Amino acid sequence: MKEKYKKNRKALLFLILSVCLISGLLSIRNQYISYPIADGFLNLSEENLEKRAVQLNGVWKFYEGTLEDTGSQTADSIEVPGSWRGKLINGKKLGKHGIGVYELRVKLPSPGEYCMELNYVSSAYELYINDKKIVDNGKIGSDKDSEISSWAPRFVYFNADQNNLVIKIKVSNFHCNNGGIVLPVYIGKQVPLFRFHLINLMKNIGFIGILAGMACYLYVFNWCLNKKAQSVYLWIFCISVLFAASIIDGESLVSIFPLLTIDTVLKIEYVSFMVQITSIQFYLWSMYPELGKNHPFRFLKFFDFFYTAVLICLPVMPVLYDDMVFIPILFINALCYFFKIARAFQLKKPNAGPVFWAIAYFLHRVSCRSWIFSIILM
Repeated sequence: MKEKYKKNRKALLFLILSVCLISGLLSIRNQYISYPIADGFLNLSEENLEKRAVQLNGVWKFYEGTLEDTGSQTADSIEVPGSWRGKLINGKKLGKHGIGVYELRVKLPSPGEYCMELNYVSSAYELYINDKKIVDNGKIGSDKDSEISSWAPRFVYFNADQNNLVIKIKVSNFHCNNGGIVLPVYIGKQVPLFRFHLINLMKNIGFIGILAGMACYLYVFNWCLNKKAQSVYLWIFCISVLFAASIIDGESLVSIFPLLTIDTVLKIEYVSFMVQITSIQFYLWSMYPELGKNHPFRFLKFFDFFYTAVLICLPVMPVLYDDMVFIPILFINALCYFFKIARAFQLKKPNAGPVFWAIAYFLHRVSCRSWIFSIILM
């Protein structure tokens, strides 16, 4: 029986490595280009857009505090993608909530059929091209009551009857802690942009499929061999990562369930992250229970469980869904992982070496990814 499961485990690992390799190869393929955007202007007149899409990253013009005609307003500059929270615009430091208009002038190689892809723009927006409204996402408003938020990704087609485009994105944000265009925007001809969109979607589905497969394998493995708690904690971890990945990729969960509100998506996202953290804690304590009796962080797992239960039971409130709360919890848990595994590694406990290096890498990623939470999460 054990030999059979060893073979199955090798087959599963081979499958995971194969899918990861294919995903990596797909990411290496240059499906888009990124031109430097300065002062809200991008010249694509010499570019062959029949082959690749264009990522519109760079400095756009920004009109703060208005959703109307920008002709009489003084424009400043803002980096896209990125949150406007904390940015200095016209001598004013912006808060998390507010309104504004992004503007970019683009010179195309020729008139014709084009398309754009927009993912997360917090919390609602309207897209205009040459003063013609192309699409809206949610309903923009001057306050929280008049705004209807939406995070649904958009893949829009439009006809350019001239070479020069003026792209305006009117944005209002009264539901998230970070407003503005927080993920990249793409433009191009329909075929290359849709190909890039499909490849990116395939990568996301492949990654989510790996997590689903690992979760099923761990569940069956625990059911057949009765490995008690450890594989159950890993199974819970895989399921929670699956939900978080389906939200962060900007494609999966919101695309499948477009009627989900931002509050629902945020609740799922935060709960999934906390379930990951809590499952890792319980997994480590189950691996090395003898190290937990006098551990300074021994009560942390119960606090994680309590905070997760609060997120599940209570409605979405800013005091609970704020970086000032979530990031310290994440960092303290990462330190707990590190010190506990470091002690197990020092005592030469079984499997402590590989887990120690994995936790060290995780701690490094926490410090590197804290800005991602500050942009994407509420």
